[in-house]
Amino acid sequence: MTAPSAVGTLADTPLAHGLIYARNRRLSGRLELTATDGRRAVIALWRGRITAVETEPLGMCPGGFFGAVVYELGLIDATTLDATLLDIAKTRRLHGEVLIERKAITPAQRDEALVEQVHRKVHHLFSLPETTAYAFYDAKTVAGEPPIAVDPVGPVWRGIRDYPPTKFVQETVRRIGDNALRVTAGGSARLPPAETALAAALTARPMTLAEMNGATELPPSRVELLVYLLVIAKCVEAVSGARTHPSTGALPVNMPSGPVHGISGETRRASGPTIRAITTPLGTPAPPPSSPRIPATPGSSPRIPKPLSSTKIPAVSIASPTPPPAGTLAALRSPADLGIEGIIARAAAIEDEDYFQVLGVANGASSEAVRAAYMRLAKAWHPDRLHVDFIPIRGEVATVFAHMTRAHQTLCDADSRKAYEASRKAMAQATARPRAEVIRAIQHEMGRRNFDVVVQLCQELIDIDAEDIEALAIQAWASVRGGEATEDELRAALARLDKIVNMDRTDDQAVYHRGLVHKRLGNVPAAFRDFARALQLNPKHLEAEREVRIFAMRARKGSGEHKLVAPLIEKLGKK
Repeated sequence: MTAPSAVGTLADTPLAHGLIYARNRRLSGRLELTATDGRRAVIALWRGRITAVETEPLGMCPGGFFGAVVYELGLIDATTLDATLLDIAKTRRLHGEVLIERKAITPAQRDEALVEQVHRKVHHLFSLPETTAYAFYDAKTVAGEPPIAVDPVGPVWRGIRDYPPTKFVQETVRRIGDNALRVTAGGSARLPPAETALAAALTARPMTLAEMNGATELPPSRVELLVYLLVIAKCVEAVSGARTHPSTGALPVNMPSGPVHGISGETRRASGPTIRAITTPLGTPAPPPSSPRIPATPGSSPRIPKPLSSTKIPAVSIASPTPPPAGTLAALRSPADLGIEGIIARAAAIEDEDYFQVLGVANGASSEAVRAAYMRLAKAWHPDRLHVDFIPIRGEVATVFAHMTRAHQTLCDADSRKAYEASRKAMAQATARPRAEVIRAIQHEMGRRNFDVVVQLCQELIDIDAEDIEALAIQAWASVRGGEATEDELRAALARLDKIVNMDRTDDQAVYHRGLVHKRLGNVPAAFRDFARALQLNPKHLEAEREVRIFAMRARKGSGEHKLVAPLIEKLGKK
């Protein structure tokens, strides 16, 4: 086995320094991290760019699964997420490939999500303790650029922002002192708008730390972190020429450079579209001192920039939010969508919503779906990110956000969620009519093909018991209007019924209604198996018995695809 080129612990060399060193030296290889509690990670590097991050255990990074990423980015809705998760569980295919095949996302969107996935995984690695051991293994640089190559500056920024290496930041600030800094090199990285703007401002003229704090609305601690990042990335220099790079015990200068082995997952593909980090520039080359200019917008006249001392760079972007995925009520309504009157109405009504409604997720949604929904909503509803137009109603926005936060905390904590769902069930039972009465009403409306009413009646039972299998199954069938929906809707309902059947494989109603969807989709053998299984589970199930007889009759006649079930019917007869 090849010996590592460098070893140590994160106490000696923080992860930020190791990744930025590899970036600056354009190293290729893999950086392995091993924590004392057994957690492990491998970061694959190609010419200083991150191409993949693997973790052990697999779900070590919250929100790091590809499905959660594309959902939170607003590229797919909850129905598509659930359907494709079932698909990849059965086929063991890559989630991105399945979504592209279904035309749910484009290859470019897949790559955008993969870049974001790298950012999330690296960010989580910054939470590892200082006792974590690292080892860097050199690898020869492969010909051709890999499909994904992420500039480490973006992920490192996320990491140091939430897990600041205080000792090294303080040393950097001390070394800078009152010297002015200017940007000398550019790059591409995912930085927030305010940080990007401040870095760009340093290309116009050098500034001291005090001047930077006066030119931005970022807090001083954030400015120091940004300066620290720019220093270790060697993107700035002190105008006086003073040494600013902190002494860090960084990876050895003589680390050799150079295919990456042992990396699998979403980023291991033989071919695919090439993507660089999808970003705004970290810095741009400084213009000549004698003629500072701001590029003019096409069709407009050049503008002279205002002095930095009189114009602060806003700390929060007010760009229009990315449209969230369809299928979630709350997520479809950001403050900008609702307007002032809508926000006031939402704040007044949100106390009457249950926690699933608050976050715009389905009843019984998984913790992963809850977390993804909350992260999306937080970006739009956090009071500190409000557009100036909404400042007068900041209190109402804070009320909505507080309920969202409480819902997220409750539904993501196993004990709190169990207690909440128990109290919710007890409250619903106290005001509910008898279940038998609701079932009779469902059967009556189903006979009249009033499917919207059936969906509501089923929901009445589901609100009392989120695991009412019969109600869930009938609601799924009613939601596709008794099989009259489009093929895509039927396939989504089939995925939904797969989940319901898996909740209780002995429930004849769930199996029967799944058979109905299979029948509408032309999946003859699968439909027959479900009808036969429902009849085995409940010999008094008249509808399942009728379907089995129809299949048997058509199979004897050799009618179309029904002859395919003849062996199954013969096998069933022997039993």
